Amino acid sequence: YTISIIATSTYLFSDATTFEITLIPAPGQVFVSVSSITATSVSLSWSASSERVASWEVVWRPTDRGTESTSGSLSGTAYTIHQLDPSTIYTLTVRATNVAGTTDSTPILFSTGATDVFQGESSSSETDTSAIIGGVVAVAFMITTSLTVIAIVILVLRSCRGISTARTQGTGRATNQSLELSEATYYA
Repeated sequence: YTISIIATSTYLFSDATTFEITLIPAPGQVFVSVSSITATSVSLSWSASSERVASWEVVWRPTDRGTESTSGSLSGTAYTIHQLDPSTIYTLTVRATNVAGTTDSTPILFSTGATDVFQGESSSSETDTSAIIGGVVAVAFMITTSLTVIAIVILVLRSCRGISTARTQGTGRATNQSLELSEATYYA
C-alpha cells in the first residue's frame, strides 16, 4: 500500500509525505507428516504454504486427558516427541507464527505402540520396533490430501491362547513363531 500524508490549516498546505507499507499475512496452511511412531515417541516434520514463518510450536496431548504439552518455540521444521505413554492415542497440532498471527495445522491423531511384552525368548537386538500377535493391536493410518489430514485409528481385539509376542529390529525370526519383520515397516 502507498500512503500519502498532507498537513493543512486554514491558509497553509504542506508537501505530501509518501511511504509504502507491505502487509504480511498470517502463515498459511500447515502441512504435517508423521515419519515414525514407537511405544514412547513420534517423529514429525511440517511445512507451511507461505514462507514467512518466524517460529513453530508443536502441541500434543492424550485424547483421554486434557494435559497439554508443548515443544516451545522451534526454528526448524522437524521434531521428535519423546517420553510418550505406550498404548495411548494422542492428538497433535503444529502452530506457525509470524508478526501477523498464528495458524494451526489440522489436528492429527496417532497411537503409540505397546510396551515390551514377552512370552518366551526374544531376539538379542530389541528396539521399540515391535510386532504383537494376539492381544490388542492398535494401528494408525494417516491419509493426507492437499487440504486435510485424516487419522483413522482402528482397534482390533483378538484373544487367542498359545500365541506368542515377538519384538525385533530389521528382518528376523521370532521364537515360537515364524514371523518375518522388515526394517522399514512399523508393527504395533
